[in-house]
Amino acid sequence: MKFVKETGRSNHDIWGDFECEHCGSIANGRAYDDGNYFTNVIPFVPCPACGLQRVQGEVKGYTLDIVEKKAIPEGYEPPDSYYAKHTKVEGLSISERTGNQMPWKF
Repeated sequence: MKFVKETGRSNHDIWGDFECEHCGSIANGRAYDDGNYFTNVIPFVPCPACGLQRVQGEVKGYTLDIVEKKAIPEGYEPPDSYYAKHTKVEGLSISERTGNQMPWKF
């Protein structure tokens, strides 16, 4: 799951929409606005529709409420790479690729 839209905020607690990189389903949930949370928790959250994670690994026990459920395309295979839809860009740091914005919010 990746964070796509903020719908509410209270200090560092944020509510928003998350999108699955595998099936495209949209879910709603709460997050904490810091790099550790976006890097070490949200990627391990399984999609409530298809059950796949952005990063293959230990499930962190965080749940999301499904808003828009989509089906996994027929014949879809999760990527062999660690991150779904991960593209490697040679020669640029993360901050240079994101225009010096917070990379964990993409």
